[in-house]
Amino acid sequence: MLFSKNKPFSIIWVLLLVALGSSIATLQFFRLRAFESSAATNLPEQMGQESQALSLRLQMAQQVPSFGFDNLIADWYFLGFLQYFGDQEIRQETGYQVSPDFFRIILDRDPRFFLAYVFLSGSTTLYAAQPEVTVDLIEQGLAHLTPATPAEAPYIWRYKGVDELLFLNRPEQAVQSYNMAADWAEVSPYGYIQAMAESSRETAAFIAENPDTTRTLIMGWSQILGQAVDEYTFNLAVDQIEALGGSVVRTESGGVSVQIPENLDQQTP
Repeated sequence: MLFSKNKPFSIIWVLLLVALGSSIATLQFFRLRAFESSAATNLPEQMGQESQALSLRLQMAQQVPSFGFDNLIADWYFLGFLQYFGDQEIRQETGYQVSPDFFRIILDRDPRFFLAYVFLSGSTTLYAAQPEVTVDLIEQGLAHLTPATPAEAPYIWRYKGVDELLFLNRPEQAVQSYNMAADWAEVSPYGYIQAMAESSRETAAFIAENPDTTRTLIMGWSQILGQAVDEYTFNLAVDQIEALGGSVVRTESGGVSVQIPENLDQQTP
């Protein structure tokens, strides 16, 4: 520990740590200013450039030492994410592509932050259309968890299984994730968590017996299509739906309708 009654923390080390942090911050500041100056020269693309600048700030923030305040930093950036995600007027123009950058910092600093996983899955998969990033971040976080820490840890395996099944067409991995959710729930000390073990095991068995999940995949990407607020996410969802055999049709009201061939498997887990 840095601070101890038996070993006072030297003022010299405090100064060295402050100097190190200041040096890093100064270098990052000039790098960011250079990026933002170039972005300001093209006003029609300014909002898109601002999103890039935010992404750059978050990437640089990952390099800054925490000095033991990991949980506080995770909380701070989670509040920043909520502000970012909730600013619907700007998100209508720029989309949600910066979402995973927030969670890289949050879960790196505090992998036991359960609420972060809840928002990670929704914002990064549904809004930013990056389910592979969601799964990667969940896998990194799970390496630091136990069946009881946090209490809701088994649910995180289920979130992973949903993304693997619905959006990544990985039924075998989804079966493993749901079975892990059941395994963790069964040994959890919390009764309300133990209750979800049976349903997780049943879902794993269903997927194993019905590996052709084409219809389910189309339905999953239809959710992303319905949530899309930027061209990138919209086009990605359309491409995925059409590649799976579905079709996207524009309605008279200006919306879109997803059509699924009747010969696809009608069952969904």
